[in-house]
Amino acid sequence: MRRFILGSLVLPLCAVAEPTRVTGAPLKNSEVDVHVLEQKPVRDAGRFELTVYPVVPQLNGVYTQHVGTMGQLTWHVREHFGFTLMGGGNWLNRTSNFNAELFNSAGVVGLVSLLWTWTAMAGVEVAPISGKFTLFDSGLVHFSVVINAGAGLGGTRHLLKPAGMTPATYGDTGVRFMGTVGAGFRLVLGEHVAIRLEVRDVVYTSRVDSVNGCSSADAVLWRGVWRIRPSTPTCSEASLPDSNDEALAIGLIRKRSSEVIHSLGAWAGVSFIY
Repeated sequence: MRRFILGSLVLPLCAVAEPTRVTGAPLKNSEVDVHVLEQKPVRDAGRFELTVYPVVPQLNGVYTQHVGTMGQLTWHVREHFGFTLMGGGNWLNRTSNFNAELFNSAGVVGLVSLLWTWTAMAGVEVAPISGKFTLFDSGLVHFSVVINAGAGLGGTRHLLKPAGMTPATYGDTGVRFMGTVGAGFRLVLGEHVAIRLEVRDVVYTSRVDSVNGCSSADAVLWRGVWRIRPSTPTCSEASLPDSNDEALAIGLIRKRSSEVIHSLGAWAGVSFIY
């Protein structure tokens, strides 16, 4: 009889001591106070991401004003590291009103007004910080802090004569080396869509070696005045038909500068991941 009572007491204790298994706490479950955020459903490693930045305005437009459309292809080699190909053009690239007023009042146009028209760069991107959150129990949003850098080439031009009695004229200052650094946020919505909010700085030198294909070798002092006399295949008299433009172009070529120009832009785009 004693053995029977002892056995009946042991069985309930064993049942209470058995651990409780939690199978999950899904979203929209009103009986769950704290939701468990599950693992990322689709990993980035091995996938491609095509990003379109429809409108990229310049933020530090004291001397120059740039607005363009850019694109980027990212190959996520690993979960937090990838290679990038970036390119695009500025369909609005002009000197600022401040720079134009400076020329009209003092006849000075600084080399900081060198504009960039297009660019093509290759680089890398890292995501050192990542996480996820919910929006009113409607679903998970995965985010990451991205840092990117790249280098490549870009086209440039310079204002020769501001708008006044005649339309403004610009001179092609050729292709040059460009670099970029940036940082921002990447929000992944579902498996194939992401939103990017970034700030990037495009840097390039202000030195002008040629205007419309004419270099210092084509500048000749004739009767006390510097004129363009083509001596290289890339330069022609028709490239600078206006004498004022010719004089301004020679001034840009003969003036040496090592200044680095920074074009800081706000990059907001939509990505398609596949």
